[in-house]
Amino acid sequence: MAKLQLDEYKQELQKTLSSQLASSSPGQSVTNTAHDAVDEEWNRIRDVTYKAASDTLGFVISKHRDWFDEQDTEAKTLLQSMHTTHLAYINDKHSPTKRTAYCRARQRTQVKLREMKNRWWQATAELLQMAADRHDMKAFYGGLKAVYGPQALGSAPVKSMDGTLLTDRPRILERWVEHFQSVLNQKSTFDTHVLSEIPQWPTATHLDDVPSVTEIERALRQTASGKSPGKD
Repeated sequence: MAKLQLDEYKQELQKTLSSQLASSSPGQSVTNTAHDAVDEEWNRIRDVTYKAASDTLGFVISKHRDWFDEQDTEAKTLLQSMHTTHLAYINDKHSPTKRTAYCRARQRTQVKLREMKNRWWQATAELLQMAADRHDMKAFYGGLKAVYGPQALGSAPVKSMDGTLLTDRPRILERWVEHFQSVLNQKSTFDTHVLSEIPQWPTATHLDDVPSVTEIERALRQTASGKSPGKD
């Protein structure tokens, strides 16, 4: 649809649409009812419009690469073989031969597709590694962008304190700063006298005593048996 913003594409689409509508005559059938005639005419307009737009504007070419793009023909052949055997098995589920043929075709397709995917990713990783080794950052990030697609940039609109909708990026960032400052930087009041009211436990001075030989041997036995030292 972006091409329709240009006048030359608009004019070309108008010419192509007018020409194809004029050359495509509506079907004539005396047996058709009025309702059928209307449906037939709408279908004709739909098909002609689609064909005119396809011929003039074309289709969107995705810049995002997938592992099956270069191996699309081979993948389609494998899937078609699996679908054919699956359809034959569905039509005759009591046939063990057709069931075996479908299971083998499905297994072969899964194995081949995994191999194709791994092979493509390994080759892509090698190309990215080569670009990184020679410090070609343009090729490196270009390869990453082709694999993972362009990163969508933008900011979701937010509302200010008074309910006004903010859409420009600087004001949105300021609003987030204001929000987190109000949430995280809360002033607190604390009465320090509370600390003096907390009961204090007596100091465990026995922990400074040197352990006896018996206690050391007992701790070693407990450690060897998987227990914590001092645990009964």
